[in-house]
Amino acid sequence: EDGDQLATATLNGPIGDAYTTTAKTLTGYTLSETPSNATGVYTDAPITVTYQYTGQLTLVSAPTTFDFGTHTISADTETYDLTAQDADLTVQSTHKNGSSWSLQAQLTQDFIGTDTNRALNAKLYYQDESGQQTRITTTGFTPVITTTSTSKDQVDVSQDWLGSGAGLKLTVPAGSALKDNYSATIEWNLSDTVANE
Repeated sequence: EDGDQLATATLNGPIGDAYTTTAKTLTGYTLSETPSNATGVYTDAPITVTYQYTGQLTLVSAPTTFDFGTHTISADTETYDLTAQDADLTVQSTHKNGSSWSLQAQLTQDFIGTDTNRALNAKLYYQDESGQQTRITTTGFTPVITTTSTSKDQVDVSQDWLGSGAGLKLTVPAGSALKDNYSATIEWNLSDTVANE
């Protein structure tokens, strides 16, 4: 998409002999166009065969566990920061630089107690660097991060999520928690976005 050369190969043969080329499998890219001279006959002039590829948007890795810690039951409404996660939430875009993408999230199961099987009625939020919070619910995917690619490197979107800054936040209403371990299931969705013109 950027016109970058991703791979090269050189074939040699006698003039008049037939040649055949094949597309390479390139991690992070999808073959989009096979050239008309992918097969042909050697001549006395160099022959350039160019396969075209488009980039991909990939969720490289995602945590299987987010941990908001162990807390004393409070009589007040409390908001808890993320204390641990077992992997990075990593995205890679090999589209052309300047392409935009969005990471969305939804709960596929709300917070339920392991022992009591009781709903916690907690609210899960994503908080951005400015402090603005977006609630993540069970009713559909909510965009939590929208950004523009400046390189084709992997991006760890969760690198600063632990602690009081940006990241996931859990708000537990007063009187809703019992002594228990509560868990929910979150699903991530990654999509290309179209920039406003």
